[in-house]
Amino acid sequence: MDEKIITVDVLYAPIVVIESKTWEAEERSMVSIRCNVTSNPPPITIEWFKEGNPDIRYTGDILQLQDVRAEHAGRYICRAVNRMKPYKGKIVERAGNSTVALLVRHRPGQAFINPNKPVVHVGNGVTLTCSNDVSATNASMNLRIEHGPIVVHQYNKVAYEINEKADIVCRVQAFPKPEFQWQLGTNTAVLSSDGHYEINTSTDNNDIYTSVLRINCVNHEDYGDYNCRVRNPIDTIRISVRLQPKGPPEKPTNLAAADVGSNYVSLIWDPGFDGGITNTKFFVFFRKVAISQHGQAIDDCIITQQVSSEWIEYDCQRNVPCSVTPLDPMEALLGQYLSQRCK
Repeated sequence: MDEKIITVDVLYAPIVVIESKTWEAEERSMVSIRCNVTSNPPPITIEWFKEGNPDIRYTGDILQLQDVRAEHAGRYICRAVNRMKPYKGKIVERAGNSTVALLVRHRPGQAFINPNKPVVHVGNGVTLTCSNDVSATNASMNLRIEHGPIVVHQYNKVAYEINEKADIVCRVQAFPKPEFQWQLGTNTAVLSSDGHYEINTSTDNNDIYTSVLRINCVNHEDYGDYNCRVRNPIDTIRISVRLQPKGPPEKPTNLAAADVGSNYVSLIWDPGFDGGITNTKFFVFFRKVAISQHGQAIDDCIITQQVSSEWIEYDCQRNVPCSVTPLDPMEALLGQYLSQRCK
């Protein structure tokens, strides 16, 4: 029997093996990691590159780093490529790869937090950036400051007539959550929802808490000062809110010019309590006087030509601020005053 030996050349893509999946190194040391490749035919290229940073590439089967620093840490990929030409086939490229994680032990280095003196209003968020010589990162958080109750409602008065339904409001900002108690006058008994009274408490997303004491049918005995006691673990406060019959509005305060133009003046003020009547309007009273060549109003004692001695009433409706216009650009307003009326 005749025998014949045939050699079969088996082609296969690169098989890449790195001895360990992780490699630890000290800062300032040298790193040398070998990439073992077997293939048929032999690889035409072997290269290393850093994951996430394709610009960093090293050629050869050994990854060698001198004077290792913290920024060298990361995952490195060894990739080998060969070209195979099967019998009567076309040339094709095949690749294989393997990954190693380089861990560099190093000192933390100096850290920086920006901004270094953050300022934030109660209930708002803040974003801080922490960085060192290696990298930077940031995080956002909702900064909540523990504090006692702070009154945020505008008036400590409400006005309703006999037989009306009255709502007495106590509104505060606080964190942690506060508890409310209501009392009438010097009576130490705590009011409760008993039919004549209804008490409801609500909150919003800014640590604002509102307690509403509703009196379903006001009678003479209900008029007086209601004490709203607000307590949380930080502090306890007492707020007095007066229930009174409807009446004339209180005068506004802090009248000032917010803006002045060639023929107008825009006025602002703090409205007074409206007396319980919602359709309250504002009126500005003023009179015109002559002005000097230097743009100053001439004193009444030496006015040579009185422009107008009459006080003029200007209806601001319910607008705050209120623009008083048109005005003569060669005249000044003297003695502005403000009233608040029910119409």
